[in-house]
Amino acid sequence: KSKIPSHVHSLVLDFMCEDLEGNDVEDVPFIKYKLQKS
Repeated sequence: KSKIPSHVHSLVLDFMCEDLEGNDVEDVPFIKYKLQKS
């Protein structure tokens, strides 16, 4: 684990997914997580 620096305001998560047949799923949207200021 590492701490997130104080200048970071959000994280962008990019996912790689497969369907039930094992094929890559294209066009999966990214997720932007805004961090709370403390």
